[in-house]
Amino acid sequence: MERIKKALELAKLQQPHPTPVVAPMLQPRVSSAASTSSASSTQQQARPIQLSDEHLEKHRLLHEGSAPDTRRAYKMLRTQVLQRMRGHGFQSLAIVSPAAADGKSLTAANLAISIAQDPNHTALLVDLDLRRPTLHKLFGMSVERGVDDYLRGDCALADVLYRPQQFERLVLLPVRAPVEHSSELLASVRARELKAEIRGRYADRIVLYDLPPVLISDDALTVMPSVDCALLVATEGHTRRDELMRTLEVLHSSTIVGTVLNRSTEQPGAY
Repeated sequence: MERIKKALELAKLQQPHPTPVVAPMLQPRVSSAASTSSASSTQQQARPIQLSDEHLEKHRLLHEGSAPDTRRAYKMLRTQVLQRMRGHGFQSLAIVSPAAADGKSLTAANLAISIAQDPNHTALLVDLDLRRPTLHKLFGMSVERGVDDYLRGDCALADVLYRPQQFERLVLLPVRAPVEHSSELLASVRARELKAEIRGRYADRIVLYDLPPVLISDDALTVMPSVDCALLVATEGHTRRDELMRTLEVLHSSTIVGTVLNRSTEQPGAY
């Protein structure tokens, strides 16, 4: 943990005075009544799916039987992220990591669930890790049509929306199968249309993008200009200092709202 702290402190010293990077202006927020109607419409469009609590527990996803400490940890993360996003009018959040096996997909899934459990918010979780899609495995879903099919022009956006019945205010956009030439697909006109349609049609909800590891390919860098901000996931005992520094350099033009130290051995203090 000390390595991560030192790396972050050094990154702050090497960067200019911390002025937030201003993301593109969002669509004007609709009234609460219209927002509720829009959210309800989206939920009705999404295909309902039933998830197994046993599967969620096995894959460490939040559910009614999750340990209280785990639920509290993600609530704390949710509150901090939403406060920082709200302070800048941000709607979309990318979850990124330096390398593979840092836990970014699990963090993205549990953060989305936690946001959806807040009665004041709804969440849309999009899997854009096209080379190694994970969300459908985490949630135990059978995907007939996915983001990959939409990006190829084989279906409409409404065809790839899934709503877990356990989480009323959560909608998932999974990937059906791995994509070989992912960066080209993410840079396509269809990909821009996807993000524009999500921003325009679902402006009432928090949109989370699970992106590929930053240092493995250019996929994350291709997507980041159209996302408001990012949450960086690092792993104690796994993420190297040079990897963290390089990731911050690659994302220098993006707003990082925070860093998650995954698998930390530090114990929380007693209440």
